[in-house]
Amino acid sequence: MLSGSKVHYFNIPGRGEAVRLAMVIGGVPFTDHRIEFKDWASLKRGQPWLTVPVLELPGGERVAQTHAILRLIGSQTSPRLYPEDALAAARVDELMDAVNDIQVAVNGAGSGLEGDAKLAARKEAIEAGVPSLLLANLDGYIAKHGSGGHAVGSGLTIADLKIFTSCTFIASGFFDGIPPTAMDGFSHIKAVCKTVASLPVVQSYYDARAADGSAAKFEESLVAARK
Repeated sequence: MLSGSKVHYFNIPGRGEAVRLAMVIGGVPFTDHRIEFKDWASLKRGQPWLTVPVLELPGGERVAQTHAILRLIGSQTSPRLYPEDALAAARVDELMDAVNDIQVAVNGAGSGLEGDAKLAARKEAIEAGVPSLLLANLDGYIAKHGSGGHAVGSGLTIADLKIFTSCTFIASGFFDGIPPTAMDGFSHIKAVCKTVASLPVVQSYYDARAADGSAAKFEESLVAARK
């Protein structure tokens, strides 16, 4: 069903990176179509919900919205990355939505401000504001419901991929004012990130991209999570 699909997203990690990694970890051959920002205006209206990522299946059918795509991929891979157990699946969904909320809160911090004022507002938010509170809740949730460097249960799920790609991206330098140490106080989040980053297939993926010069801006934070 998935082999030969095409993943459409920008040439940054962002919201599309978890989708790419789900395909990579699942051993699914796919075309990684990276959209240049200069081309987005002409492509936007052609997307189902005016956003990316979009997964284009071999037959031409398209699935949009990050979490819908991840659930589809996670239910098709072997081993599964999306739990069959209903409660475990709900916890995976809950975490992915929560991580989205964190990224929205980070992006919105300092809205309407410019220059140093915006940078200060972002720094304050990640240290003591809503993003900090949500990250603490996420860290506690992982401690309660996950184990062994996994967010839900003791096996790899799409929630782990979402946490890894989003939390490293938040601290990657993409969001002005957010320091690279933003996740340092959250040991369970960092453990999940290290688990995913240390998977041999993930290491090989990023090492190959670095070797052939195709690594995108802000990918360094994904590689650094191995340490």
